Amino acid sequence: MRFTAVPQDLSILIEKIKASAVERCRDRIDTAAGKARDLISSNTAETGNNSYPGPGTHGVTSVFKKRHGL
Repeated sequence: MRFTAVPQDLSILIEKIKASAVERCRDRIDTAAGKARDLISSNTAETGNNSYPGPGTHGVTSVFKKRHGL
């Protein structure tokens, strides 16, 4: 039997799986960033303040703390 082609096939398969996983992670990050932008903009719209919220108060955790008292 010849097993010389198998490592190449496996490395190609591994690279495809890694690329797929990275793409899914990027999609999740983009979705989360969009949700964070929506939360921040809705929070700004609720307060009627369209200015920059200031340093340290524009993250998702800050929005949840401010909105839900966490």
